[in-house]
Amino acid sequence: MGNREPDLLGGLNNSFTYKNWNLSFLWDFRVGGDIFNGTEYMLVANGLSTRTENRDTDITFTGVSQNPTSKAYEPRTTTVKATEKYYREIYLKNIPFFVEKVNWVRLRSLSLTYNLPADMFARMKWVKNASLSLNGNNLLLFTNYSGMDPETSAAGAGVIGSGSVGIDYGGIPSTSGLGVSLNVKF
Repeated sequence: MGNREPDLLGGLNNSFTYKNWNLSFLWDFRVGGDIFNGTEYMLVANGLSTRTENRDTDITFTGVSQNPTSKAYEPRTTTVKATEKYYREIYLKNIPFFVEKVNWVRLRSLSLTYNLPADMFARMKWVKNASLSLNGNNLLLFTNYSGMDPETSAAGAGVIGSGSVGIDYGGIPSTSGLGVSLNVKF
């Protein structure tokens, strides 16, 4: 059906400092590997997917079939009505419709830190230094995956070692977050 193992995983982690400022980031990427979009499967099964919006219209398939008499392959066209029965009995049984080759690039973390000037603490001998930071996690995602998050699994986002990695079946996507921190060194 597919191979959920990626062809390539990687990341770029870097930090830039200028005067009292520091900018740090981590980009992750994945190339290749398959994901079963079970969430889409579930939506199709219940008639809630955009794939099922064409109900009660004709769908025409063009393929090739072998002529039993001449044994030659000939073009063949088949037309079916897109009914609930079609989606439940034919479409859902074609699992490759729900397996996707996935690539993504994610800004995993970003931090901007300002180191407060030492002279701010001249009167407070017990404070050596302090910094103020703005931090973000999972801020950007660029992917060809049609689901919400290519890293989700049936066990939830970020569950490492789970046998359900590569299976998106109603899983919870990775959350994004922003935070502010004050770091004081005594």
